[in-house]
Amino acid sequence: MFGVGAGIISLALDGIAGLIIFGLLVRYLPPKSAGYWILITTTGSFLMMLQCGLGPTVAREVGQTRIPENQTHLPQLFGTVRQAFAFVVVLVAVVAVALYFFYLQGAAKNSNLGRSSAAAWFFYAAGVAMNLQGQGRLFIMDGFGEVGWEKVFRIFFTTFGLAAIWIALRAGANVVALGAIYAVQNALFWLAAARKVHMALPATRVIAPPAPGQLVKLMHQGSKILFLNLGGFAVTYFGVFVVQSRFGLAAVTPFSAMLKVGLLLAAVATLLPQMLYPYVATAWASNDRDRCRRYYLMGVAGAVGLFMVMAIPVFLLREPLFTHWLGKGNYPGTATFGAFLVYELIYVHHVAHSTPVLASMGNAFILPATMCGLLTPILVALLPAWFGLPGIPLGMILGVVPASCIVVWRSWRFMMHQNTCASVVFDLVRG
Repeated sequence: MFGVGAGIISLALDGIAGLIIFGLLVRYLPPKSAGYWILITTTGSFLMMLQCGLGPTVAREVGQTRIPENQTHLPQLFGTVRQAFAFVVVLVAVVAVALYFFYLQGAAKNSNLGRSSAAAWFFYAAGVAMNLQGQGRLFIMDGFGEVGWEKVFRIFFTTFGLAAIWIALRAGANVVALGAIYAVQNALFWLAAARKVHMALPATRVIAPPAPGQLVKLMHQGSKILFLNLGGFAVTYFGVFVVQSRFGLAAVTPFSAMLKVGLLLAAVATLLPQMLYPYVATAWASNDRDRCRRYYLMGVAGAVGLFMVMAIPVFLLREPLFTHWLGKGNYPGTATFGAFLVYELIYVHHVAHSTPVLASMGNAFILPATMCGLLTPILVALLPAWFGLPGIPLGMILGVVPASCIVVWRSWRFMMHQNTCASVVFDLVRG
C-alpha cells in the first residue's frame, strides 16, 4: 500500500506537471519548437526502453533469490546487475546518436531550429542514461519488497523539474535549456537512488563477480520484456510520428496532450498489479499458488475498476478541460479522444492479466506481442487516410485486440487453473 500510495501521488503530480508544462510550451515557445520538444520526449521514451527489460527481470530474480535457501547468491546477482546497467549506458549513447542523425536532425531542419536541436536532444539523452542508472538501484529494492521508492523520488524531482522549466520558459529559454534541466534533474535522481539503496539495504554493498553465464542469462530474460516494450512503444507512440509526417509538427502538441492524459490514467490504474509484482514472484518461488491467485484477481479488479472511475468523468468534461488547458483549437476531437480512452481500457485490462504471469513464470507472450507490434503500426499508418486523426486510435484498438484476447485467455488459464509446476511448464511449452 505504501508503493501504491506513493505511486498515486507521484502520477498525480506527473499529471499536473504535464498539464502545466504543455500549457507553458504552447504559451512561451513557437509552435514548431514546442512540437520538436515533444518529439524529443517521445523519442526519449524509446531510449528509456533500452534498459532491456531489466526492471521486472531484476525484481523477479532478487525476489526469488532472497528466500533463505538462495541468499548466498545475492552478491553475484548484484554484480551482474551492475554490469548489465553499464552495458545499458553504452547502448543508450549509441542509439541516441543514431536517432538524431537518422530522424531528429531531419525534423529539426524542416522546422528551422538549427544547431540547438542537437544540443537539446543530447542533453535529454544524457538525462535518460542517468535516470536508468538510478532505476537500476531501485529495481533491487523492488525485489526485496521495498516497492514505491522510485515513485517517492519522482515526487521530489518532478517538482524540481517543473519549477526549473517554469522559470526557464518565463525567462525566454529555448529547447536547449529544457534539455539541460532534464539532465540535471536525473543526475540528482541517480545520486539519491544510490544513496537510498545503500542506506536501506546494507547487503547490497557486498558485490561479487557474476557467475559464468549469469549476465547472459539476465539479459536474455530481460530481452523478452524488451521485446514487449518495443511492441508497446510501437503501439502507443507510433501515432505521434504519423501525426508529425501527415499533419505537421505543430499538430504534435495537441495530439500528444491527449496521449499524455490517456497514458496517465492507465499508469495510475496499473499501479496495483505493478506493485504486487515482487510479491507474486516471491509467492511463486515459495510454491504458494493460492496467494498468487489472490494477487492476480486483486490486480485485475483493482486496475480495471480504478481506470473506469477516473476515465468516465474525464471524458464527460473533455472539451472544457482541453480548452482551459491548451486554449481554443487544441482539442483533438471527441471521436479521437473517446477512441483513445477505449484503447487505454483494453491496455489496462491486458497489463493486469499479464503482469502476474510474467512475475511468476517469466512468460513474456512473445507471439501475441509480435502480432500486435506488427499489425498496429500498419493500421495506424493507413487508417488516417480514410478517418483522419481518429484513425490513429482506431488503428491502435484494432491492432491490439486480437493479441490481448490471447494474452488474457492464457493468463487466466495459467493463474487460475494450473495446480502443479509441471503442468504449467507443459502448457507454456505447448503454447
